[in-house]
Amino acid sequence: MDSNLAPPLELQTLQEPIVSAVTKSECVRSQLDDQTSVEVLETPSQLIERFVEWNLLARNAVVPNAFFEPWFLMPALEMLHPQGEFRFVLLYRQPKRQTDPPQLVGFFPLERTQLPLFPGAAWTLIINPFLYSSLPLVSSDQPQKTIQSFLQWARETGISIIQMQRIPAEGLFEQALIDACGELKLMLYVQEQTTRACLKRRKDIGDYFELRGHYRRDMQRRRRRLEEQGNLQLRVLETPEDLSAWQQQFLELEANGWKGTRGTAIQQSDEQRNLFLEVTSQACQRGQLQMLGLYLDDRPLALKCNLLSGRGAYSWKIAYDEEYSKFSPGVLLEIDNIELFHHTKQLQWIDSCARATHPMINRLWPSRMTMQSVLIPTSGVISDLYCSARPLMRGVKRQFRQLIKKR
Repeated sequence: MDSNLAPPLELQTLQEPIVSAVTKSECVRSQLDDQTSVEVLETPSQLIERFVEWNLLARNAVVPNAFFEPWFLMPALEMLHPQGEFRFVLLYRQPKRQTDPPQLVGFFPLERTQLPLFPGAAWTLIINPFLYSSLPLVSSDQPQKTIQSFLQWARETGISIIQMQRIPAEGLFEQALIDACGELKLMLYVQEQTTRACLKRRKDIGDYFELRGHYRRDMQRRRRRLEEQGNLQLRVLETPEDLSAWQQQFLELEANGWKGTRGTAIQQSDEQRNLFLEVTSQACQRGQLQMLGLYLDDRPLALKCNLLSGRGAYSWKIAYDEEYSKFSPGVLLEIDNIELFHHTKQLQWIDSCARATHPMINRLWPSRMTMQSVLIPTSGVISDLYCSARPLMRGVKRQFRQLIKKR
């Protein structure tokens, strides 16, 4: 079983912008302090002029986020947020050598939102069903100062509430966020916390399967039963020339399953299909796409799509052939994915992007990461009172629902 990963392609800047109408930015940078300035753009087309520095920031982020890199966010904005009201906040810092140009150290893409029962408007880091992390891109150089500058800008601009969804509740970004709020005397209110499975680098391949011996032996038995029916292979996308075939196989495989029955398959929505094709094409050009599949002869039984960013990856999409469900082809491919991850030394972790209660991935992937959604009231007494009252509001709502059920 050949599980070698194709060497990454050279990182490039986008040559053909997704957004057709390019308007020259007329935004002016405002100084926040002696070293930091801020630039606020309001249309995705203005971002095209920032691709080079945006890509550089993504490679040097304290925690990478593939979903906020240009090749993912730009098509997502066009296809899933056509009517959105945006503020793209770019923070720049002056290097020690004054003759050097300011460097982009923070990218916070915001969309206007309406929170339940809140009289004013709030701004949230962009999120949608295809985007599993809204972690902003923050340079690894002084991340606390960058986040503090962003919150200071929000306060001075008069923004009432900043919402951050699907961000890690642990690690370097979380530490910098807490410290930045502390310096500005801002409260950080947790809306929701949950966990999801992840893979983290371990010393030995057997360490990924500890306390799962019986389960793994059962999967080995199922693999042997498949091998009796034909040539069972793990295949990995190796060249951009093969991408189109992989894309079509994935879309067809997913549409032929339960998602197709429910009408939620990517193939059944023009916007979602175009987004999938554009994102995988752009990621492949940059060596940031990893597609692998379990094939019986030339028939794909399961296909998986990982998006790479820095030393991490996001398990974005998976599909399997339900006619072979008794053999658990999706589970078998996940086991192959673990082995591939173990031998891909440049990767240190993979985020499953799965819900907290996902039965298959929780049983198979040994590690967990804590995710959260938070509210930060940046200006005004009303916003602070609203955020502090959210837990009480949720409690009242929960009790009301229980009373309704008893009647």
